[in-house]
Amino acid sequence: MSCNNPKSTDQAKPVDKNLPIADNSRNALDWNGTYKGILPCADCIGIETQITLNQDLSYTKSMKYLSKNDSVYLTKGQFKWNDNGSKIYLDSSKKKAYQVGENKLFVLDQKGERISGNLEERFILNKLSSKNQWLETYWKLIEIDGKPIDVTTLQNEAHLIFKIQDSLVVGSGGCNRLSGRYSLSENNFIDISQMRSTLMACENMAIEQALSQAIQNVKQYKFYEDTLQFFDDSQNKKLTFIKF
Repeated sequence: MSCNNPKSTDQAKPVDKNLPIADNSRNALDWNGTYKGILPCADCIGIETQITLNQDLSYTKSMKYLSKNDSVYLTKGQFKWNDNGSKIYLDSSKKKAYQVGENKLFVLDQKGERISGNLEERFILNKLSSKNQWLETYWKLIEIDGKPIDVTTLQNEAHLIFKIQDSLVVGSGGCNRLSGRYSLSENNFIDISQMRSTLMACENMAIEQALSQAIQNVKQYKFYEDTLQFFDDSQNKKLTFIKF
């Protein structure tokens, strides 16, 4: 007596092309635009890095090694998305990879993973808007109260960097490291608060003290292509910075 196996009734079902596609960075985020930040550098102050991603998958990348020279290294090309739409590659070797987040580009390590630990926040490029092009830039102090400063008296270069992340301002007064917070409002008004500094003692502290005093009186800013100026509530010029 033989048994006949019942015929399988399972049949391949056609794929519904109208099924929703899972959200990913490529289809869910407004990723095109310009991202900027100052990345860590082994033998310089930092690498001022700017990447512009365009809708046609073209990109422009500029890098400037702060404190080494004035050269800007520019590359252009086409970038590619990975299969799940979360990372982009700026070259065919896939060594220059970035994870695309909301208004951020995360610099990835050689294995394509996010960098973790104490330096994690320093490997992020933040997206710029038309109103905040001056953020994420190394600004070198050249004037206080309209008078040029004597940079030869400084132990370190006096500068400020206004970070998008957490609205932090960091820099140096020429001796001590400075940090604080800022907030922006309409008509280029700015409030800089919670300023703190390290407690090193240097031979000449006059410029650092004048900078700290001027920051307390800053109420408004004006930004030109290579110049950033701050004014008090009477429109007196308090501080002038230039791009490094």
